[in-house]
Amino acid sequence: MKRNDLEAFERYMATKRAEMDRRIQTLGDMSGGGILRYGDDQRWAFILLDVTGSERWRIQYFDLKGFSGHSVFDKQTDAIRSAVSSGFDVRDDGALDRVQTLPSFWRGIYAADLIRQINGGAITFKQGNEMLEEYDASHA
Repeated sequence: MKRNDLEAFERYMATKRAEMDRRIQTLGDMSGGGILRYGDDQRWAFILLDVTGSERWRIQYFDLKGFSGHSVFDKQTDAIRSAVSSGFDVRDDGALDRVQTLPSFWRGIYAADLIRQINGGAITFKQGNEMLEEYDASHA
């Protein structure tokens, strides 16, 4: 790589880091965690201490259909930086309170638990489908 190319790349990366720092600063105090929305979309990233009791930090993703995954980080700053770099950059701390009452959210939690049971061998795929059909019928 030529020296001019390397210098241009270093300037580009410095600009990107500064832009990321500005986006993070607009979120306000995140020392106790917080919830970030993906733009105007209905997807969120909840940044909180990991539920394992360690000193690690977690991003718990969720949407209108329940929880959809998580990532764990050694430092809170790494979790925040990861969420923001993925597009979750709008502060929305009341989101979980709003969506956790939706029937679609609870169905998603139930379906995720069925998947856990199927993967663990506690029930078959067919049983899981039948249980989800029963759930839908009883909550119609």
